Amino acid sequence: MKMMENRNLVKVFTKGKIFKYHCQNCLSKKFVVTQKRKNSVNEDGSICYAISCKCKECKATDTFFINFYEEGSISENLISF
Repeated sequence: MKMMENRNLVKVFTKGKIFKYHCQNCLSKKFVVTQKRKNSVNEDGSICYAISCKCKECKATDTFFINFYEEGSISENLISF
């Protein structure tokens, strides 16, 4: 999924950031970023980051990736933010 052209995902997803994400356990849509770590370097030279997050209601956890294969993209399991 390609995000808006002017959006710098590395700056958007910082520790403590709250965003909308559908929780599969409790149906809440409030998740918070708990960790951002470098995952790999893409062919275009951008860094892929693994973003760990937690549901604010039931504390379920999930991980998704930003700059997924190329800068400005995101893994498909993230619905919206």
